[in-house]
Amino acid sequence: MSAVTVSLGHYKKSLSVMLPPPTGNPSEELQSSTIDEISQATTKRPFVLLPINLGGVHWAGIIVNRAEKKVMIYDSLNSAKGRKELKKVTDFITTKALKDESNLKVDVTEPTQMDSSNCGVFVSLFFWSAMSDEAPSDLSPTGLTKLQ
Repeated sequence: MSAVTVSLGHYKKSLSVMLPPPTGNPSEELQSSTIDEISQATTKRPFVLLPINLGGVHWAGIIVNRAEKKVMIYDSLNSAKGRKELKKVTDFITTKALKDESNLKVDVTEPTQMDSSNCGVFVSLFFWSAMSDEAPSDLSPTGLTKLQ
């Protein structure tokens, strides 16, 4: 996932902050250094990309779109548990890092991955397509293999 965030950096519209896996305790979700990093990133770029690993086995993503005042969440498995975890983290980010409750939370549910191994590819596409029309759209097995 680090390679993806570096690659997307060439668009100069985004900064990435790797989020630690959720602990289940809302008061411990993000350390103050991570909150500060997110706050600073939102003042520098229109997009802040927040890859997050859920349960140590699955990648998901959060995008802060400062220009449109949107916070988008994405779990390529579209699982209720994953969305719940992402919403908790998003609420924490909105309250602590953005300090602005007026940000609209948008739940992105498409596309859904059909296997158990391409979550990183799908999250990468989520980030890429939010910033550019150049993002590929071929989600067939062949297209996913090319993206890996």
